[in-house]
Amino acid sequence: MSDYNILELIDRARPNLRRGSRQVAEYILANLNSIADISLAELARLAQVSEPTVLRFCATIGCSGFREFKIRVVQS
Repeated sequence: MSDYNILELIDRARPNLRRGSRQVAEYILANLNSIADISLAELARLAQVSEPTVLRFCATIGCSGFREFKIRVVQS
């Protein structure tokens, strides 16, 4: 999974994600400019999910955690 642009990966995975993870994916794709400066707690609140749901989403798309996820989004 890590060979793909993370944003493409999120978009491709979105239809198969569980509801909470899909909410995270949709928030991210709709708000790309703010992701670099957002905290885990803020993302969870804005996507209307729990912090563990955000962490599960990160793992689902192949990131070791929220920090790696943010780095990959910024690089994309």
